[in-house]
Amino acid sequence: MRDPDYYEILGLGPEAETDEILRAFHRALEHDRSSGTGRTPARTRLIEEAFAVLIDPTKRAEYDARCVGEDLIDETAAAISKVSPPISDQRVEQLETHERELLETLRQQAAAARRARGKS
Repeated sequence: MRDPDYYEILGLGPEAETDEILRAFHRALEHDRSSGTGRTPARTRLIEEAFAVLIDPTKRAEYDARCVGEDLIDETAAAISKVSPPISDQRVEQLETHERELLETLRQQAAAARRARGKS
């Protein structure tokens, strides 16, 4: 299951800095209050969840790695489906294993990058 697009929820791009995330969080909460339609508890939780993930460098790196991995997998699957016949269940399992390995590699690289930033 895909993660919600936290950047879209807060009206941000992936390059957003901490101060932009904070302003966008307050803006999203205020917009819902002033829109007159009222904000549902589920919408409030989603805004708060987006903020909590994007404001925390570790959570954000993990989220970004998952999203990049999911996007690459989706793009690859779309390209493959245009040129190849349907794949077998065994092949699906192999691809899922490969997907997990790719995501783990991305997580490890993100963790290494965080450690390297922490040392500088």
